Amino acid sequence: MSGSTAPQDPQTWTTLCQGDVVRESNDTLYTYRVLKTWHEIGVDDTQLDDADLHCHPSATTQVLNRYLNDNELARYHVILAASAYTNLIAHESALHLVDRPLTYGTIVKKSPKDLQSGTVLDIGGTYDVAHSFTTVENDETPCDPQKIIRGVSSEDILFSREWEIGDYLIWNNCWLGEVVELIETITICLRNNSVVTVEVPGQLKLKRTRPHGFPDPASTVLGAGNPPAAGATLMGGLGADVYAFLDRFIPRENADEDEPFDFEIGQIVETSKGNLRRGKWRFGAYDPNVEPVGKIVEVRTISLCVEWICQNMMVRTRFIPIEPPEPWISDGEEAWFQLKKFNRQSDGGPNMKTINLERYDRVRFKDLDAAIEKYNGNSTGSGGVVEKVPRSTTLGYDVNEFMVLARSSWATVQWQDLTITRERSVDLIRCDSSDEHELWPGDFVITKPETGSEPQTLTAPPNTQAQLASVPSNNSHPSADGADPPLVFVSPEKLGVIQSVDAARRIARVRWFKSPKVELAGEMIIPGSSTGALDEATTEEVSMYEVAAHPALSICRGDFVLVAPEQVVEPEAGGPPNVSSFSPSTSSTNPTAAARTPATSQQSNIGAISEALRGIVDTGLIANLSASLINTTNPQLHTLSRMLHQFPLGLRSDLGQQPPATAARATNTSPDWFGEVIDKGLDGLVTVRLGALEEVRTIRVPIERLTVVFDGEDFDDEDGDDSVDMGTDDDSGDSGSDYSMEADDWISEQIFYEGGEPMEAGNEADWLTDEENASDIEEMEVDDLADGASPNPPTDTPDQQAEGSTIGNTISLNKTASKSPPRFSILEGAVPLDHAFVVQPALEQSVAFLRRINKEHKILQTSLPEGIFVRTWESRLDLLRVLIVGPRNTPYELAPFVFDFHLGPNFPSAPPTGYFHSWTNGIGRVNPNLYEDGKICLSLLGTWHGEKRSENWSSSGSSILQVLVSLMGLVLVKEPYYNEAGFNVYLGAEEATVNADLYSERAYILSRGFVKRVLEKPVPGLEDILAWLYDPKFDGGMTLLGEIVRKGKDIVAGCEGARSAQSGSSAEVSALTSEVDGIPKLTEGAVVLLKKTLTSLEETLIKTLQEQQ
Repeated sequence: MSGSTAPQDPQTWTTLCQGDVVRESNDTLYTYRVLKTWHEIGVDDTQLDDADLHCHPSATTQVLNRYLNDNELARYHVILAASAYTNLIAHESALHLVDRPLTYGTIVKKSPKDLQSGTVLDIGGTYDVAHSFTTVENDETPCDPQKIIRGVSSEDILFSREWEIGDYLIWNNCWLGEVVELIETITICLRNNSVVTVEVPGQLKLKRTRPHGFPDPASTVLGAGNPPAAGATLMGGLGADVYAFLDRFIPRENADEDEPFDFEIGQIVETSKGNLRRGKWRFGAYDPNVEPVGKIVEVRTISLCVEWICQNMMVRTRFIPIEPPEPWISDGEEAWFQLKKFNRQSDGGPNMKTINLERYDRVRFKDLDAAIEKYNGNSTGSGGVVEKVPRSTTLGYDVNEFMVLARSSWATVQWQDLTITRERSVDLIRCDSSDEHELWPGDFVITKPETGSEPQTLTAPPNTQAQLASVPSNNSHPSADGADPPLVFVSPEKLGVIQSVDAARRIARVRWFKSPKVELAGEMIIPGSSTGALDEATTEEVSMYEVAAHPALSICRGDFVLVAPEQVVEPEAGGPPNVSSFSPSTSSTNPTAAARTPATSQQSNIGAISEALRGIVDTGLIANLSASLINTTNPQLHTLSRMLHQFPLGLRSDLGQQPPATAARATNTSPDWFGEVIDKGLDGLVTVRLGALEEVRTIRVPIERLTVVFDGEDFDDEDGDDSVDMGTDDDSGDSGSDYSMEADDWISEQIFYEGGEPMEAGNEADWLTDEENASDIEEMEVDDLADGASPNPPTDTPDQQAEGSTIGNTISLNKTASKSPPRFSILEGAVPLDHAFVVQPALEQSVAFLRRINKEHKILQTSLPEGIFVRTWESRLDLLRVLIVGPRNTPYELAPFVFDFHLGPNFPSAPPTGYFHSWTNGIGRVNPNLYEDGKICLSLLGTWHGEKRSENWSSSGSSILQVLVSLMGLVLVKEPYYNEAGFNVYLGAEEATVNADLYSERAYILSRGFVKRVLEKPVPGLEDILAWLYDPKFDGGMTLLGEIVRKGKDIVAGCEGARSAQSGSSAEVSALTSEVDGIPKLTEGAVVLLKKTLTSLEETLIKTLQEQQ
């Protein structure tokens, strides 16, 4: 990093992660929390915006200004929380990792170079705590080290607060909610021993007194001039407390506003006399002569604001919608006494061994007397003792809370090879950017269809499938009208459970279910599905690229789920079943066989699609469930609500005749319908912790009985889409809005069009819109365009190489090949029915629109590079179909990539709408920018935010050619992994090398399947081009099929030869670090899938050659 005073060798320090607890390398007392790192994406911490940012001695003002101006954190730098109001930017080399917080289900590695990862099964550790009431850090002096109780086991403590923001609760065993806000009363004891509950807690202030021994703050100035010398510590080692001290004395803006703190027992606070006088006096009375300063003796929650998520739909009788209570519930109301808090796995408690805590959390000992005996008896004199403040000395208040000052945590990890170890958390690395198709023991997987083949479809009747295809899902789709895409229904031929994974070989051991009857739609299992019994006798080794964890089956440890009761189907005489009866939930004491009852209810009754497909549930339930979920704010349930609301009710002729449900209200007898996933068994059963029961217990159930409500992380938006609607620069009516683009801004600045001039240098009249004067349009050009005249193919292609792109790595014409088909052509006839936008209505072609189209066509006619072919239709000039041949020396080499574009009514003010034809059928994305649902993530198309204005669409400065060249040169690149949003920071960093090579490996395999697809099912409108490119019998063609097969076989032979020469995982690691012509050497699992594709391609090649003879 330029300008840093810190050492530059990244091998000499630990790469830090968000949430890490660190200290300065030469300071053993004070610690900081990492808020943001240079390599992590999507950090959401309000302190980043609320606190002032200053330089640590290890950073420079240049690094600080770069972050403040560009929101870009220099490599190897982090932002630390020094206090509530002050953050520091520091270099990693100046910090020592003290503790790394992990959660249940976190994926971890021991080193970024490791191929094997693991799942955190359990967490715990030891804590250093101090009595909050007798030993406080925010009083006259810092916490006395002699009063710190060290090495307290996580098994002995629990959270002190009854309610916290983010808690889940159940009201009347009927509604699930989440606490989003709460109101507390604060009771303080004044210095004359009178006790009062203040009127307005927000008017309390932490007592601002100068700690003994601290320097005069007037002599301390932050952020002024040059940083201290490298290696220096803050204020001679006083660390974060210096900033806490300065926060107390340096005046702040809006100082009169309410404090944003969560007040705790033991804190010394001050307030106005009026706030005391109007308070509720518990002992004594108001005395104006007593200073309004006191110590907090009680913090009590009196009101909760609840966001109601969904009603209990797991009833054993007819479901009846019930209104939830008001969002605000106060102590003393009837609803308050009907609330049941859900105790998380990490909350601790009587039945929990571990608890997940951070510094400054407040805790209580589960048994204070036992703790005194345990820790005071073993005291060596180096630390404090556990104190018990009698209630008699505090007027009856229990003030025996303790504050966490430090922790040393551990994690129990189950690795992919099924070994289980306990590791120090600081020795583990979170895999936030792990391969999206990685697998772990206990995962549910289905077999993938081959790339380019038809997907496994739903077993419903054809007319049913057609209507179901219109039901929207939560996936983003680049349709012109913004509608949801059709649901993808899958009936997997094989469903199994991962037993173990050889990460180096990319081989998984799978145990298959004997006769699964499972149908998947989007992110849900269709009700009525049943996994059935697992084949306990046979385990099969498969390539990790041959199986996938379908989104509907991707349940993880730490997920919060709705649990459906077992469903027993009783078919009607002479007809299909239509009535459900239920039996009690399966507890952990029941045998496995009992948990696997055939024909179980799945994923709750909310996804009532099976009512049309199977008739298992009463058909009137669809409308009831849709109505009960329509107002939910939970993203996943809202998606299911939309599905239900738009479900084709006409699939059953009797549905409209059914009267609304009138059965009496019924609920479960206990809150056993909501739980937390804590384990996934190798036997195919999921362990769920029922944390709302009086006596918490676990149950083991099939996955079809579970619906994920929360995935253990906070939702920032409804659909989780990482795209951004950036809009466009509508400058069509104002030539003054044009901007000058610099040479290194974007690939289009390297491209020159007809006449050798950049587009911006042309006449502004060439880009007229409806609002501009079009009177000078040449009539002949418009007539020719409307008549469908096809321009001649280009005779020369200018140099279009851009630094960092693959635009120069396109296919080279074979000397024996005939002249290629035209790169641009206007076709006669109808638009193919498989065009993504054929259903969009044809627009009235105004003169200005035709003028712009004519200009775009001229550019495409003369400037398309090798490897890009564009077709449009005389009847629909607003639709285009594009073929891009994968550039050489990339994983996409010589593979066909097909795109459809629509020039909408706002073009050119708005960019074209694009669609990518992905033929992976659920196997995974072939590129981070090209989604399986057709979405193209590109700033020029408005589906991603450009860091510079020139990267976004401009009506006067952008063209279709620019979009196409960007797709070839900036999307289909040698190392596509770094195209993932935010992953560019990993370029050159060892943290991502393994994942980058694995991504390229998968991209190469998938793109070979694209060749197979176009040979078996040519793309309408591109038949002549595809035949010229791949067909061996095409006279004068490129015959690329033979080259693809030969090179693929060479790669397979090289990989198998390397493995035979060297055995063990080290050989696989070596294979991943080398490449052949831009293609990384492949793992064994990749070779398995590649050989199958090559066999199919070779059969096509041989058959074609035989026909030619």
